Amino acid sequence: MGQTGKLVRDNLQEKIKSSNPEAEFDKLQGEDLQFALREKVIEEFSEFMSAETPSAKTEEAADLIEVLESLLKTYNVSTEELYDVKDAKRILKGSFEDGIYWKTEKNIIKKVENIVGQLKEKNIFESIETYTSRDELVDALGKIDPENTTSLFERNKGIYVLAVVNAKESRSLVMTEDDIYSLLGYLSGEIKVEE
Repeated sequence: MGQTGKLVRDNLQEKIKSSNPEAEFDKLQGEDLQFALREKVIEEFSEFMSAETPSAKTEEAADLIEVLESLLKTYNVSTEELYDVKDAKRILKGSFEDGIYWKTEKNIIKKVENIVGQLKEKNIFESIETYTSRDELVDALGKIDPENTTSLFERNKGIYVLAVVNAKESRSLVMTEDDIYSLLGYLSGEIKVEE
């Protein structure tokens, strides 16, 4: 867009001008409007998360819904269509009110262990092992590379990978699930990731 400013509600223009006569406005359309509305969604969501009282949460939620409805209209989706789809999904799949939480840690561990198994076969590292306990990882790392940072351990993904690059030079690499996928990018797709 190349401009500095923010999207405001349609009826606020005159109110803003009355307190700030030099205020300037543009009427956005097309991609510029979509971009501004996407930015507004982020702004309103941030304000919703920061709100501390039920009434403030309600106010911010109303703003967020208003912006989302306006954004959908730029894609030719009406409010009626939105709520028809919402209601249909609720009937078919339920809502999120019961707090059902899918624990995917075992799937992540299985996927990473499969990748590590393939890396072992490729002999890319002197050794590579998985750990599901930080204490076990720290113990193993201390024996191989005591100078290696432990700051990564704060990111608990349920599984860690310790790859020894050069044991004689005490060079090692500690990875979490995200790091493993980044590493795969450097291996030109030679390693298969199970879905």
